Amino acid sequence: MRFLTLLLLCGCVLAAPRGLLAQSNTPAPALQRFGVVLLLPDAQMQERVQSIDAMATYLKAVEAAVASVTAQPGWAPNAGFVVLVVRPGPEARVWWDWQQPLPAAQQQALTAAVAALPPFVVRRGPVVVALKLGWGGAPEPQRRAPAPPEWKAVAQAAGRALPLDDLVVAAWPTAPLQAASAASAP
Repeated sequence: MRFLTLLLLCGCVLAAPRGLLAQSNTPAPALQRFGVVLLLPDAQMQERVQSIDAMATYLKAVEAAVASVTAQPGWAPNAGFVVLVVRPGPEARVWWDWQQPLPAAQQQALTAAVAALPPFVVRRGPVVVALKLGWGGAPEPQRRAPAPPEWKAVAQAAGRALPLDDLVVAAWPTAPLQAASAASAP
């Protein structure tokens, strides 16, 4: 519970600029954050995250990178999940779960922007978290959790639902941050 409380406080810090904009006459930012989804139980997050501040800094940097890339001309409104896995090393990988498929060049631009960011340090196993984002006025996805196409394919190949740690290992056996999914169904 301690970890969740601290992360919620970090979330408040992440949300502060959005709240301040709502009180002014400034238009809403091009990128909207709908939430942060922790995909591990509180006890595992406490055990694996070395620094909550470092994790919050990384999530803010990922959000800023996505905002910078999607602010370029030619991006149709869209929303979904940026699914991040950070494992000891530290190594990071991103999967995408958008409501509408993105052109390959846009997907690659997002992946390159996130890949350039140094991840936070984790211990004793991977940390899995998702940012629920949208741009261009796209509505918030109604799903509570992401389901990247690669993860769906791994579960389908296994013929059963897999525990998250097993799913991550199967979807990302050894390589660091690489290209991610183009989209998934809502």
